[in-house]
Amino acid sequence: MDSGVLLATHLAALWTQTQGEIPSSLSYIGNALHMIAVVAYLNQPPSSPFFRPNADHGIAFGVCAVPLTLYALHSGDASSFSSLFTSLLLLSSLVDSLLMILTLWKPEVLYSRFRTLAVALLGCVLTGFLGYALAGIRATGDLAFLSLQVFIFTLAWRRSALSFGRSFSAGELSFLCQIISLLGADAATSTLSTFVGPNISFANVPRSHVFVLSQSLILGMLLVPTAISFPLSKLPKTSKESSPSWTTVALIYIGFVAFIASAIWPWTWFSMGEEPFSWVINGIAFNQNRLGLFAMFFGLASSAYFVDSWLRRPAETYADVNVRRKFFHAVAVLMFIGGYWVDPSFLRLSFAVAQSLFIFLEILRFNRVPPIADALDSYLKHFTAKTDMGPLVVSHIYLLIGCAGPVWLDRLAGGEPNVTAALSGIIALGVGDSLASLIGIRYGYTKWPGHSTSFEGSAAFVVGTLAAIAAVRWIWAVPSLLSWMTVSIVIGASVMEATSFQNDNLILPIFLFAAFRQFEP
Repeated sequence: MDSGVLLATHLAALWTQTQGEIPSSLSYIGNALHMIAVVAYLNQPPSSPFFRPNADHGIAFGVCAVPLTLYALHSGDASSFSSLFTSLLLLSSLVDSLLMILTLWKPEVLYSRFRTLAVALLGCVLTGFLGYALAGIRATGDLAFLSLQVFIFTLAWRRSALSFGRSFSAGELSFLCQIISLLGADAATSTLSTFVGPNISFANVPRSHVFVLSQSLILGMLLVPTAISFPLSKLPKTSKESSPSWTTVALIYIGFVAFIASAIWPWTWFSMGEEPFSWVINGIAFNQNRLGLFAMFFGLASSAYFVDSWLRRPAETYADVNVRRKFFHAVAVLMFIGGYWVDPSFLRLSFAVAQSLFIFLEILRFNRVPPIADALDSYLKHFTAKTDMGPLVVSHIYLLIGCAGPVWLDRLAGGEPNVTAALSGIIALGVGDSLASLIGIRYGYTKWPGHSTSFEGSAAFVVGTLAAIAAVRWIWAVPSLLSWMTVSIVIGASVMEATSFQNDNLILPIFLFAAFRQFEP
């Protein structure tokens, strides 16, 4: 049922887009994406060893998530996303989706570097041809951006599927790889454009200091395993092997610092036009609001950790662990909504710093890097969700992406902020999903067909989310507290939460942001 909700929403968003003054290319590409999603969903590929078991592939999410987000960003008179830029990104998403489906049906492609490279080059050629024929793209910079995005997507898709098998569904991994490849292609082409001139269509999208710093932190952390691959390869792969030498461990941390000093920091300085570390320190030290927010974030996070340690029991049931997980969700609501109220820009930067820290800590845990890997592994195992079946523990990373993503995206769209869309991830995960889980476990007797979730939990999701939305709109003085469209969107999200085999922390915020931004601007 979750795929049905996504496909219906994608079709409605596409229809809404076609009512305005848009080029025919955007309509053509959007319709092609929808047809691919429907056909692939109705003809599910066989199970794959690369993706999470006991879950559908999530093809509808993998194909529709990025286009839905693009439609939402393109909506509005003051949007930074022009029709041409949106068409460019839709086209790259179309080719990415075709590559995802190809490797699902022919997984042997991923085993061979040569075949993967051939597929990547084929994707680049296909992107250039479709861009020229469908969208009428003639600018060399635009075609280079599209080809580079598809190339990065293919390499990231292969590396993640082979290295972290069963940690993701295909749809989740497709969405993440599309976002990573878009950030990577943007970083490369925006750097190039400083030398050859702003002849690339996305030059009008705002590249604030916060955006550049966030981009460099997240991309930099994702590149760390490649940058220090040699010392990481010397680490033991299992707990039964002997501990690594201190020289190997020292090389890992020295390599990490050297990579920051030689790559991340210089590129950030170059892109921002000023020294990033000094900019951050000055931006906090001379701003009382930000100092207060920093103290609040640190105080709430520290208090939550100590309360959790105090509540932990030697032998815990699933219900006990679930309560502790949802306790952190509630803390996140207090931190993030308070941060958005006081200083949205500082909150966006804080999200990026926290996300890069989470990625780095997961690198240490996954590779068993002393001295903190074992302690991290032991602590995070207490919070694993049913979707954490692979070598990576991703639920906490997804939670932060789910809370941060709408806040980042709403700023990226330009124009007046849509507070409901911006805070949709925080509300859905911190309030709606938490209530659905707690009420469902305690009072959920009427189950959804084929699922362990209950109608009682879904009702709690709807009531809690609507109440939180009404409260947020009242605080921000939004004229309409609730509408039938709001209720319809939240009910759709509750159906997805109850029936999806994908990770709630990822799919709910994307769906709600796109729906609120598109249908309730």
